[in-house]
Amino acid sequence: MKTLLLSTLGGPTPLLPAVDLIPLSIQQLPPPSAPADIASLRSAVENVSDGPDAFLLVVGSDHGHQGAGTSPWACGIEIMRQAFGLITGAGRYCRERGAGTIVVALPASSLVASGMSTPDLVTFRSLIGLCEALRAELQDGDVRVGLFFYPLPEEERAEHCAARLTELLATGAMYSLSHDITAAKINAYFAPMIGAVENTSAGTPLPDIGPMAAVYDLHAAHAPSP
Repeated sequence: MKTLLLSTLGGPTPLLPAVDLIPLSIQQLPPPSAPADIASLRSAVENVSDGPDAFLLVVGSDHGHQGAGTSPWACGIEIMRQAFGLITGAGRYCRERGAGTIVVALPASSLVASGMSTPDLVTFRSLIGLCEALRAELQDGDVRVGLFFYPLPEEERAEHCAARLTELLATGAMYSLSHDITAAKINAYFAPMIGAVENTSAGTPLPDIGPMAAVYDLHAAHAPSP
C-alpha cells in the first residue's frame, strides 16, 4: 500500500496529528459543503486521481463549523448524509478496482459510551452500522472495511495511534480498539442486551427477521457461543 485518500467530517479531531505520521502518500478531499449532495460526494471519491489504495474517513464531534443556530440533531443528520456519500463512493471505487481498504475512524465513546444518549452518539452508532453493512455487502471480494476507535489525545500518544492506524490499513482487520475500550466496559454495555434476548427467547417465538433470526434460533436451542 502506497497511497491514501483522506476525508474528515465533524471538525478537527485529536486523530489528525497521528494521521500525519502514517508512512503513506496522503491525498485529502476538500471538506464537503452542507447540505450534502450525495451523488457529488460519491463521484468525488470514485473519480479521484492517482488511484489511492485505501480510503480513510475521520469523523469528529466538533460541529461548530456547521453554522450558528444549527441544532445538534440537524448536524448529526448532515454528518450521516456526508458520510454515506463518501463511504458508498469508496465502496464503489474499491469494488471497481477489485481490491482496497476502507477505514472509518470514530471516537472511542461511540462504542462504549458513558450511558447518556446524545445526538453525537446516535450519529456514531449509525456510522458503525453503515460500516458493518458495507463490510457484509463486500465480503465476497478483496475489499476490506475496518473501524478504528481513537481516544482523547491525552490517553494515547500520536505515535501509538499512528502505529495502530497503519496496521489496520495494512492488514484490513475489522477493528482497532483504543486501550480505553476494555473488556469490562464492553461486557457492561452488552449485558442488558443479552439479558433482553434471554428473556425474549423464553416467551413467544420471534418472527423470522432474516439472518438475525438464526441467532435467536441457536440461542433457543442452547447452542454454544462461538
